[in-house]
Amino acid sequence: MRRGLAAPLLAALMAAAHPIGAAAQPAGETAPATTPGAACAARFQVPADRLARLARGYNLTGWIDVRDEREPDAELLQALRRAGMTHVRLPVPAEDLMPAFATAERTAARLRAIAAVLDRMIALDTAVVLDLHPGGDLARLYAEAPDAALGEILAAWDRLIPLVAARPAGLVFPELLNEPPTTPERWDGDARRIAAHLRAALPDHTLVIGPAGPQRVEPLMGRPPVEDANTVQAIHFYDPMAFTHQGATWMGDDPHAALAEVPFPAAPGDPALRQALAGMRLIGRPDAADLLARSYEAPWDAARIAAVFRDVSVWSARTGLPVVVGEFGVLRFAAPPADRAAWIRAVREAAEAACIGWTHWEFRDGFGLVDPRTGAPEPAVMDALGMK
Repeated sequence: MRRGLAAPLLAALMAAAHPIGAAAQPAGETAPATTPGAACAARFQVPADRLARLARGYNLTGWIDVRDEREPDAELLQALRRAGMTHVRLPVPAEDLMPAFATAERTAARLRAIAAVLDRMIALDTAVVLDLHPGGDLARLYAEAPDAALGEILAAWDRLIPLVAARPAGLVFPELLNEPPTTPERWDGDARRIAAHLRAALPDHTLVIGPAGPQRVEPLMGRPPVEDANTVQAIHFYDPMAFTHQGATWMGDDPHAALAEVPFPAAPGDPALRQALAGMRLIGRPDAADLLARSYEAPWDAARIAAVFRDVSVWSARTGLPVVVGEFGVLRFAAPPADRAAWIRAVREAAEAACIGWTHWEFRDGFGLVDPRTGAPEPAVMDALGMK
């Protein structure tokens, strides 16, 4: 949900009673990692060590998913690993790997960059969710010619498969497609075809699969999952968007862009919420005030977030499929900093209590855990994420 709506796994967590285990030592240093509790791991056929890898992570944006690549500082990546981050989710520009949209030279350059990043992160003992991340071109093709869009997705994976196959199955997790830009009904069939295609070439790798659209919780639990036990189901969580996306400048005249100082937690009638509503009306944005009022018709607090994740945990236990929050975060532009940290903490704690791993959105831009002004992780965000 980063940009305009926007993204794993699970397990980890051990309930508070479970001790944190020691991980491998990247670059000669100890890197703590969370290990799945026995009750969590026993639910699933995905190996427990892989679920532990997918327990805590962040979306490594702004490196190979932009034209002007910004390589992260090596010491920063290592420090995040030592702090307890066990994986990254690496958005890969899908169209750069698709014959309909990219030259052979562009695709070759992109593949070299992806291979280099994979090796860099593996050397740091950090797992990678390889996220095929589409843009507007694929969305338009899906609307006009869905069979052709599926063909381009399969072609992109044919280019990525050799990179994945050459690296440890426990450290690279192919994610079929970020926020699939098609209908749930269409994606039901396409996801099965893509998963089968990948499984034939990658028999041991754990696949990451999300529902269509913005990967909300509701379609995950409302559609039949892909019948492959070695998969992780990925959801994105940004509720309420009036809080997490306040000040979203890229959204133009959308009322979310006008919102500011929206609180969390909050309930109807709270002074801070009334003040935010009054502010929207004062600047002539009744549409933003109406959006905010609708969003907070019932309280938004840690208890409500925990209830959502308990429902997901029940679904996960029933289906035997682990779940990861592939994206969650709060835009820093207009949210009160303490409230931003409180929301991040609430989601992280709710996910962990439900045997669900998480991947913070994102690295160092608007939603980032790294402050772009200083180049260092924000202490309040790291604390909210339970990181040292």
